[in-house]
Amino acid sequence: MLRRLVKFISVIVLLAGLIIQPAASVTAADQLTVHFERIYESPVSVTFRVTITNEGKALPDLPLEVLFDGLNVSDLSRLTITELTINEYQVSYPTQFETIEESYTATGKLVLSIDASGQTLYQDVSLPVMDKSGNLVSSGGEIIKSGAYDRIDQKTGTVYWFTDIPVAWQTSTIQEIIPIELADWTAKSKSLKDNKLKTSISLPEKSLEKNPKGDTGWGSGTRVWDVTLSLPLLTTDSGWGSQGLMKWDLAGTIYYDDTNSSWWNNNWLYRRFIALDMTTISETLTNFPVYIKLDSTNFDFSRAQDNGEDIRFTDGVSNLDYEIVSWDSVSETAEIYVKNPVQLANVATDGIYMYYGNKAVSDGQNPAGVWSNGYVAVYHMSDASSTLINSSVGSLPGTKSGDMAAQTAGLLGYAQYFDGINDQIIVAYNAILDITSGSVEAIILPDSAGTDGYIFAKGNPALGYYCNTRYIGSINRIEWAGPSAVQSNNVFTDTDWTYISFTCNGRAISFYHNGTAAGSQTLSSDPDTNTDGLYIGNRMGGSSGSTYFDGLIDELRISGVVRSAAWLAATNLNLMSPDTFLIFGTEEGKPADPANLSADISGNNIELTWVKGDLSLSTVIVRGSLHYPESPDDGLVVYDGPAESFTDTGAAGELSTHYYRAWGYSGWGYSDGYSQDRTEGIMIGVIITLGLIAIAYIKRDIIMTIIAGISLLLLGYGIIDPDIGGNAIIQALPIILMSVYMIIRAAIYATNRREV
Repeated sequence: MLRRLVKFISVIVLLAGLIIQPAASVTAADQLTVHFERIYESPVSVTFRVTITNEGKALPDLPLEVLFDGLNVSDLSRLTITELTINEYQVSYPTQFETIEESYTATGKLVLSIDASGQTLYQDVSLPVMDKSGNLVSSGGEIIKSGAYDRIDQKTGTVYWFTDIPVAWQTSTIQEIIPIELADWTAKSKSLKDNKLKTSISLPEKSLEKNPKGDTGWGSGTRVWDVTLSLPLLTTDSGWGSQGLMKWDLAGTIYYDDTNSSWWNNNWLYRRFIALDMTTISETLTNFPVYIKLDSTNFDFSRAQDNGEDIRFTDGVSNLDYEIVSWDSVSETAEIYVKNPVQLANVATDGIYMYYGNKAVSDGQNPAGVWSNGYVAVYHMSDASSTLINSSVGSLPGTKSGDMAAQTAGLLGYAQYFDGINDQIIVAYNAILDITSGSVEAIILPDSAGTDGYIFAKGNPALGYYCNTRYIGSINRIEWAGPSAVQSNNVFTDTDWTYISFTCNGRAISFYHNGTAAGSQTLSSDPDTNTDGLYIGNRMGGSSGSTYFDGLIDELRISGVVRSAAWLAATNLNLMSPDTFLIFGTEEGKPADPANLSADISGNNIELTWVKGDLSLSTVIVRGSLHYPESPDDGLVVYDGPAESFTDTGAAGELSTHYYRAWGYSGWGYSDGYSQDRTEGIMIGVIITLGLIAIAYIKRDIIMTIIAGISLLLLGYGIIDPDIGGNAIIQALPIILMSVYMIIRAAIYATNRREV
């Protein structure tokens, strides 16, 4: 009887070791799993399907914040505020986004459309429309009027009159009529600027069994939302930028749309956003060449290839043309130019992304693409060889002569030094250099005042055009001349670098000194053309000591278009003050592994601490119950945030074993590695081992004794190496062996009974 009682007690103890689990308190967000899927995309909208599961339990009332970060919509669509509609089984939550940045005035292109009947005109954008008299015609999105109407193209001044709708337009449901430039029409619409939108919604408690179509359901405790972000169509080529990053904050726990990350290409491990401070520039610039100055203060050269072959630039959607003039990974300096398709005026938050950190990619430069916007010749003056390279379309190389040094330190990088005696660069004649209307820009540092050195000249002074420094009335001026000559009214010194620029629009000449207007003059006759070459640092037929330029030239650009005052002002800020004009954002990239994850039992809670990995926006900690999670999706996400400590209140106490792994996360994705720890939970192993030893002793069974010994060894191994020996599956191995053995014994016993 006593032996049976002991056996019974042993079995009870053994079972208790398997099933004892203290009660756990579970918060609303602790048990959630969130899955994102993009199910629809069009030029004007995108729909995400977000599935949220609460481990089979009814979902409570959850505060929800949705943040779209990096909605890179092409062209000016990104300036329009939109509405988010969440459809949960035909339940709609319309809500207006709150913009992160303040509002500002937007300009853009308006598309007018006509309905199928050909009788009404409407425009489907949220911009007010005015007629040529300045009267408000439409606030956006509704029928303007029927019959006769008029519009004015503010860019060309052309007035369009319509009394009847053309028959050809009546054949299409929607037909674009005229893209009207809103150069002078403005709309006070909320700006996305950094393209961040957020909204908050309180989702009512609901446990759903079926999806909207009535098909078999996802089960209790699962809810599915279709999230549609609508974008009013501003231009015919506008569309959804598919690089958006969606973040859901549910009851304080953050979930990311990893599949549809804002990262341009994950083969590039790092990026920086570079904004341009255009707060003093009142004109939006198109295809503007941005000078990027890199050094050790704004760039880690060890993360890129030795010559910058892996550098890339994007506007968030498309690759941008760029040119590397110089790259020195030893001295950690670089001079780069990037063509930015659209640079917004009056803001300091618009710019481009710079990507790097791809050891396998080859060079991707396209200098001609950078300088395709009307540039005839672009000389960076940094060439070490005897040939000066033109970066723009066409060749137009220059040949050095005299005693010119190979390279001299300049303002932007390297420059060319002209000694004022015999140094010059000659570019052979090309018809493209015959400019009667255009712009010229240069960065100079004359060696001495009171000289008349030629910065450049095209042909004989009596023909063509030239620019020289002129000492008139004890003032250093810039002179532009051809058949006649005019001078600027601003001074320059021989101790400071100066950005000089001027435009020629027929006879009208405008001078600029460091981006500021320096006078306007009118030539007495029209500019002429000739078949002579271009001279830099001298003029054709010049003489030593009187026409040769004495000093440094660090950039020379000749354009076949008349640049605006805003363009030249922005160029001055970019070239002369890059450290303040360029605003480098924080480096983003592939997150480093978190370190030193520690899980310590505190009553029924687990106190977690760790060291966040470099470049991690957050640390994602996942809990497993039987083994360590293999991935962030394998187990329960107990924490996702920027801190380095957390209390897991949903975990059991000392009798339980919990397995934690932490991954770093950023816009790039998850870290390759992880940090891990587990709670000791060794009491389970102790109870199992004691129970097996008791049974083996009572039964005097050699097999049971061996199994009890295995359990004892595993218990010791778990103490020595908790990460492996403490695995619940390994701990359960003796129970599995005991169960198999007992089944075999029962089968033998049953067989013997039948034989008897």
